[in-house]
Amino acid sequence: MTYLAAGLFCVVWGVIIASTGQPLIFIDAVSLLAVSAGAACFALAADEGQRLVRLGQGGLVTGWVAFFVGLVLIANSFPPAELSLLGKQLAVLFLGPLYGFVLFAITKLLSNSSMKSPKV
Repeated sequence: MTYLAAGLFCVVWGVIIASTGQPLIFIDAVSLLAVSAGAACFALAADEGQRLVRLGQGGLVTGWVAFFVGLVLIANSFPPAELSLLGKQLAVLFLGPLYGFVLFAITKLLSNSSMKSPKV
């Protein structure tokens, strides 16, 4: 049942993003790589039974780290004369936490079933 819930979560949010008419603005390879790599490091450092939970938590933490790194990069290199660029830079800035929260939500849905396994 949890796989159904996780799948439904992905489908609903996929439809919402697709309905914006600009689904490609939600894709940034660097942010996705940063969050995925950070989440994988958290999962690898976890004990055997906690890897899925730590994957989600690591994605959440790494998403916020990516946010702050991006904020520093924007603040350091932003040309004040070109204020029109700020919107696009801020849009990419928020993708790290978004990816982290999505990964956290999916792993939270999936880990509930593995934690409720019957004890013998």
